[in-house]
Amino acid sequence: MKKMKTFIRPRCNRLLLNSLVNSKFTANVNVYEMFLLGGVKTISYMLGMPQTLNDVSTMNADFVVHCVVDCLNYGAKLVRRVGGDDCAEENILLWLGFDAFERVFGYKWDGLGEKVLGAFKGLSEEMRIRGRNCRCSEKDEKWLKRIVGQGVRGFNLDRFKVSLRI
Repeated sequence: MKKMKTFIRPRCNRLLLNSLVNSKFTANVNVYEMFLLGGVKTISYMLGMPQTLNDVSTMNADFVVHCVVDCLNYGAKLVRRVGGDDCAEENILLWLGFDAFERVFGYKWDGLGEKVLGAFKGLSEEMRIRGRNCRCSEKDEKWLKRIVGQGVRGFNLDRFKVSLRI
């Protein structure tokens, strides 16, 4: 699942994160959308794996969670390196990442069986728990919810189609 890191790298560029081009708010919405896209690509990648096709119960949820955490840590460090002070602190970037993956894993994707959706729902719950562990102030949380609202409106998961590949 090292491939997950490659899902977020192309969207992490100076133009999207630069305060001369975008406000700090918009730069962080771009980061949130980057994590949303990484989540969608992760699901598509997982559904293409032979183990998922044969039996979703063989999907090692702990391994997937570990890979997501590793990917989000990498993404937060990359954003801080590329965007510098124009982007939020690392714990806030992690909160955004966990929220994005929670939203993607919890989405009711058309065409997937209840077993697969149930497995993803479990992953979604784990992302929610881990996101709460990112220490954020109440003021930060309000600001983050505005970012999420804007990111979800702009991204629209309905545009994406994922399916089991046979």
